[in-house]
Amino acid sequence: MRFIAVKDLNALSKYVLKHHPQAEVDQSVSFKFSYDSYYLELIMDKKQDYTFNEWVIRPHTKQCKLSKVSMDAFGRGDSDSLPDPPSCLVSVYADNEQKAAKLLSYAVPLKGVVSLTEEIYITRFLETTDP
Repeated sequence: MRFIAVKDLNALSKYVLKHHPQAEVDQSVSFKFSYDSYYLELIMDKKQDYTFNEWVIRPHTKQCKLSKVSMDAFGRGDSDSLPDPPSCLVSVYADNEQKAAKLLSYAVPLKGVVSLTEEIYITRFLETTDP
């Protein structure tokens, strides 16, 4: 799973269609940066309200931070434009299909931004490989 944040949603839509045409796109969340913040941070270690036994949620970096500068630079079309959108890669999978909850609903608070959406959710249904 990849969390992406950019200023230009049109540029992101074009990028996804070109580079990841099979990608599953979820909802968009609007936000503004807090007055003293230059990063959006995904807080991946919040105590959860729902059980997620036997599910693994593992970011590929120690901190999932996306900078305002990088978000602004993607899709600008000038020499300072970034070729890829800023993102955080997170592995999400059931470690033990027999014991894992059928539905994962994992809350991820947003830090460094002002938004009506205080947290986003990683939601996955267990896909069994049994016939």
